[in-house]
Amino acid sequence: MQNHNDGRTYYQQLRRLAVEDPRRAQDKFLEILHTDPGSLEVLLGLVSAPGEGRLRQLIAGAVRSLPEKERVVPFLIRWRDTETDEFAFRAINAALANLDLTSYIRPKSSTPLVQPEIVEGYRYASGRLSHKLRNALLNPQARLIRLRTASNALTDEQARAGLLSILGELNDDLLKIARILESIKADPEHFQIRPIHIAEWLGSMNRRYGRQFSPVKVTIQSDLKLESLIVLGSDHLLETIFWNLWVNAQQAVGEDCAVVIQIEEEAGHLKIVVIDNGDGFSPDLHDIAFQQPYSSKGSERGRGLLEVQDAVGQLHGQVGLVRFNPDEYRVRLILPIERS
Repeated sequence: MQNHNDGRTYYQQLRRLAVEDPRRAQDKFLEILHTDPGSLEVLLGLVSAPGEGRLRQLIAGAVRSLPEKERVVPFLIRWRDTETDEFAFRAINAALANLDLTSYIRPKSSTPLVQPEIVEGYRYASGRLSHKLRNALLNPQARLIRLRTASNALTDEQARAGLLSILGELNDDLLKIARILESIKADPEHFQIRPIHIAEWLGSMNRRYGRQFSPVKVTIQSDLKLESLIVLGSDHLLETIFWNLWVNAQQAVGEDCAVVIQIEEEAGHLKIVVIDNGDGFSPDLHDIAFQQPYSSKGSERGRGLLEVQDAVGQLHGQVGLVRFNPDEYRVRLILPIERS
């Protein structure tokens, strides 16, 4: 008989693999599901803890197309009712789709423990806000790194130690900013769906981006007349898409970032390929870049592409990676054309 320590060991293994190799983490969970059911309930109970949205999303994705997932379904239902991570919530819903949940759902008590509309509102606001705030802190954090590097040139050991101590405190203060924002105000028109000239809009967004971060050189390549390139969207959704792609590009390239946008029309859609002057995506990310919060830079990164996928889906489009060179993939967006 397996003991509870096995479930806790698996939990630690999955937490590590979720950051380092999401695909291997999914395979590991399926191995546990099929070979060690005695530890499964302990593991799923630990994954139910607050703050483990990444693991819940990973498990939901692993069992989505699995016929034999009866032992996981009760936990999926519980997670769905309380999940505050937007992308984990979507993955859980997908894993429960087309299932008859009648036998799993207990009668509701007269006083529900969870208000779904409150959870949904929190899920949307907290996810978007926290990611935007982390992006806004990239420049200050980059300058702190440069200051630390410059401090190495100091010959006075005491002065260098004092400076590094202050820089450490400043870094901690910057990180705290993300936890103290209590409200956000937005212009309702920012969310209004309307016809948008995409080339003109990209130029305007790029200028806004350049004022907040470092400027990005943008070139649009198309055989079409740029003024005819109109999509039906909102500033909010388009900014979610392209702002995240700009951030990803600048993280990979640095301050001398340049982006080429290739646009063509096919069957009533615009195909938009985004090419920065970095190395692009490696082939092993082809299937997971828009499915898991994967990042080689650590557990606090990687949500940007998920936000891109979510926004493109709301515009009834598609997003994925396409082969650009033999060992290099680029982001391709497919958005419906709005005829003026």
